Amino acid sequence: MSRIFDPSREAIKEILGFDLAETRAGQDIFQEVIKKVRQDGIEEGIKIGRLEGLFEAIKLGMGLKFGLEGIKLLPRIAKEKDITKLDTIKTAIRLATSVKDILATSVKDIEELLEIES
Repeated sequence: MSRIFDPSREAIKEILGFDLAETRAGQDIFQEVIKKVRQDGIEEGIKIGRLEGLFEAIKLGMGLKFGLEGIKLLPRIAKEKDITKLDTIKTAIRLATSVKDILATSVKDIEELLEIES
């Protein structure tokens, strides 16, 4: 039978035979873990903010440019969690003349269109 690791302070104390948090090394490790978790949280928060911001820009653009036909695509677009793809969709809205143009757009297509536009 496999045992699931319990990372609690008590479980670690039981395994080691002493309280790691009461040692200098343990405190240093604890501080590093806190710093890493905090940084990961910040990075995840930034990513979520970018995703939400891109989706709001897409929602506005689709509604303004394509009306109800554009709005109908939003549930599909909302499932996308790749920032590059959402940014591509946002750019496609600006360049597209129809919703079909957006559906057919890839990152490569947008890059080519932006080069032509420059």
